[in-house]
Amino acid sequence: MNEPRRPRVDPQLLFGISLIIGLFLAWPSLSSAMKGNSDIVAAGIRLLLSIGVAWTGCFLVSTLIGGYAREIDVRESDQERQRVEAQTSIDRRGPEAPSQGGSATNSLAAPALNQLPQATSTDSEPAPYSSTTTS
Repeated sequence: MNEPRRPRVDPQLLFGISLIIGLFLAWPSLSSAMKGNSDIVAAGIRLLLSIGVAWTGCFLVSTLIGGYAREIDVRESDQERQRVEAQTSIDRRGPEAPSQGGSATNSLAAPALNQLPQATSTDSEPAPYSSTTTS
């Protein structure tokens, strides 16, 4: 769970959305300043304030949505982890393993293991294959 923290929403996207909202909020002041009915400095300050307010609102909404998305991701990853653990435990037990109690060894395979041919060579290395052919 020590994953590096990464933003859930692209910061450039967040700023772009807040810039559009800020321009929309400050449009009356900007159009008034372009016509000469209001001071350009006051319109610029209103534009900066509207962008700041819009960015704060977008950041809070994206953080809220990101928190819920992370909670869903954690639930899904927990379910995936449990599914993988269940699958690996089935793989370790084998397909014929008993599911309720009992031993994990296969009772049918145990006698077959005793009937395997034993090595009769006294050498510790296996005998090489012969590559002679008869013609």
